[in-house]
Amino acid sequence: MAKPKADRKAEGAKPQTTPKAKAEATAQGLTARQAKFVQEYLVDLNGTQAAIRSGYAASGARVEAARLLTKANIARAIDEAMSKGPGVTRARIVDELAKIAFANAKTYFQWGPDGVTVKDSEDLDDDAAVVVSEVSHTITPTGGTIRVKLSDKQGALDKLTRILGGYRDKVALTDADGGKLVISFAE
Repeated sequence: MAKPKADRKAEGAKPQTTPKAKAEATAQGLTARQAKFVQEYLVDLNGTQAAIRSGYAASGARVEAARLLTKANIARAIDEAMSKGPGVTRARIVDELAKIAFANAKTYFQWGPDGVTVKDSEDLDDDAAVVVSEVSHTITPTGGTIRVKLSDKQGALDKLTRILGGYRDKVALTDADGGKLVISFAE
């Protein structure tokens, strides 16, 4: 009995592309399958799922996605496609994360023996205002409170470190010449 079309595609059948999509892929230096990967990656920014939906085998999709995302022509195609939408690019994402990661509390508040003062929003430039995630003002019969919440500095630093390759999730062991490390066990 023949397998349904959806099952054949999940097993690695080549994705169908239109002549227009094929011409665009060629112009960008991509194969049809790579162009499909770029298109699918933009759906949810999940490389593994994009690889599967692009016709790569599910068993090796994670590794294949990692390989594809390191190719300069694919990264360029993703950046170009993202910038056509709401102007989202990798550089813009990194820039926004850097604003949060390197924000200084003195930009927003003054404090000392007499208490804490929140600086006026008019005194903040656009780069500083990006970091503010919430502002609330509560008035009670006995006074009131102003609450200013800044975006997660630690989270932004963590994301930047990951983007810039600062964490090593895998360690490759090699010999002194960079070749495969041979391990033998003595009996």
